[in-house]
Amino acid sequence: MLQAILLILTAGIFFRIDYKQLKKNTPLKRDGKLHIIFSLLAITFALLYNFEVPMPNPTEGIKFIYQPAAESLRSFLDR
Repeated sequence: MLQAILLILTAGIFFRIDYKQLKKNTPLKRDGKLHIIFSLLAITFALLYNFEVPMPNPTEGIKFIYQPAAESLRSFLDR
């Protein structure tokens, strides 16, 4: 639990520093929104990793989608 608190505090410090620089250097609101979204996403994944929550591997999903096409292509080329 202490690790999670330290992680959130560290992420908050980095977020504050980055956001100040981003706000000063770019006038676009879209950049600020994307920065918030990606920061929250990164913090979420770090907390899930810290609590050892099993997360799905994206390569397994890609393999599930493309494996049937690859097998049919491989059998076609082996003829």
